[in-house]
Amino acid sequence: MKLNKMSRNILIQVFFAVLIILYRCYTSKHSVMWQGYSFLVSFNVVLMVTSQRSTIPSSTYTLPSFTKFEAKYMYGMVLSNVNPVAATLVKDRRYSNQITSKFDVVFMSHYQTSKINSVFEVSQKVNSPEIMRSETKVIADATSIQYPNNVGRLPPGSIENQPGYVWWIASGKVEPDFSTNTFSGGIYMLDMTKNQWLPVPIYTESERGFSSVAWVDMDLDNLTDCITIRSSANFAQLIWLRQPPEQAPWQPNVINPNLPGESSSAQDVGGTYFKVLMMRRRNNKKQMLIIVAGKRTTKLTVFWTDDSDNDWTQLNRIRSYVI
Repeated sequence: MKLNKMSRNILIQVFFAVLIILYRCYTSKHSVMWQGYSFLVSFNVVLMVTSQRSTIPSSTYTLPSFTKFEAKYMYGMVLSNVNPVAATLVKDRRYSNQITSKFDVVFMSHYQTSKINSVFEVSQKVNSPEIMRSETKVIADATSIQYPNNVGRLPPGSIENQPGYVWWIASGKVEPDFSTNTFSGGIYMLDMTKNQWLPVPIYTESERGFSSVAWVDMDLDNLTDCITIRSSANFAQLIWLRQPPEQAPWQPNVINPNLPGESSSAQDVGGTYFKVLMMRRRNNKKQMLIIVAGKRTTKLTVFWTDDSDNDWTQLNRIRSYVI
């Protein structure tokens, strides 16, 4: 009897399923075998469906239209005297739950003037450009902050007596600039629960820029610290700011310190953006990786510590690798 392609595939699948069951009977207890039986059945059903799909001639089978992803233009907003350099979404957990989430869209400008603008609860207004434009709020301007680059929500419990909705703001020039204007860049906090918004600096430095920020306890003192990159025209340094136990300045600490015989250029990570990845070790402890994108040096560098407790104050345990 001559079998078609689909029948042969089914027989082959049944044959391998029987072999696997026999192997489990030989190497495991019966209880273990039956625990895996449902997986085998599901696996073979998927294979059978795949076999049926493969028997359909390619000329008669086409992918559904929803698999074709195309960006669609919705509308544009004309904003007077605003030239956005960056935009982001910030989730307001005060009005979010497991079913719905409330987001504020934030966009920042440098020229003609430094400014942070926001449209609150943008998901309810995204289909109404006129409402979006009319309800755009100025959060901060050049009188309180210069060259804002990035905004995010401060994780709950990061600072003592933290209000319900606090933004962090990273500011300063991060690209080479030939202008003679002096400026200060830094990391700011902004209490969005107040009626009047005023960015409060936790760290500033003249002629430096900041963009990326992550909030992690780096020295195991149960206080959340700030990881960031401070940059100038041709230099970018990965640092973390230690949160003080009381009302005191946040202290900078270099994550990639100079090794004996190295020049200061060895600290240059080449870019202003990074991501933090938390991984679990075999002993169920967490290990943190910091991945830096070196735009200027064309390198992708990973930093970590060999300290078993993930203590970044142990400078001799900090390691790096260029991918």
